[in-house]
Amino acid sequence: MYHSTRGLIELFARFPKLGGLIGLLIAGAFGVLGVGSWQQLREMPDQPALLTLSDAAEQLHTHEQVWVQLSGVEWDCGNLVDETLLDGSHRTEVIFWDQASAVWGVALFSGQVRCRDLNSSKASGILTQMEAGFFDRLSQRGFDLTRYQGEKVRLNLCTFCGPANSTLGVVIGIIFVPIGLAMYPMCKGLQRYYRNKNRAN
Repeated sequence: MYHSTRGLIELFARFPKLGGLIGLLIAGAFGVLGVGSWQQLREMPDQPALLTLSDAAEQLHTHEQVWVQLSGVEWDCGNLVDETLLDGSHRTEVIFWDQASAVWGVALFSGQVRCRDLNSSKASGILTQMEAGFFDRLSQRGFDLTRYQGEKVRLNLCTFCGPANSTLGVVIGIIFVPIGLAMYPMCKGLQRYYRNKNRAN
């Protein structure tokens, strides 16, 4: 770790424009994140909208995402998939649906969730339309979609997303945009430091 970090510092000292370019990419990426999170935060109401699944699906015809507390939702515990991530943490995805409408979705939870943990209060978060590519991969990931093949309204619910998540995006953007913009001046400073060091030797 030490040698790789030192090598990277020396590389940026030799080629400060490379460091500056990487810094611009960092500033651009986190700038987009920060601005997008700020816009989401401004558009969010004070409280999530209490909606049925079909009403929430109607809202998504005119909105990219909706912060909701869903009512009348049933959990399909036979379609609960727990995945262990590379860092050892867990994420759980569960299919939810409403018998009264041809609407269903996949809820994403941070951490390990069991069927006994699920209740109506858990059906809360940011709701979006399910992308076709995500749907196509569900069967490969262990979901049984036999019951849902005919239903065309498919949604995603991120249960840990909301105002706190958007606020974090704004904060991260505020931190990393200046760091990215400062990369080139810092690399130029490193270049001068190594030149002076070599002259002294």
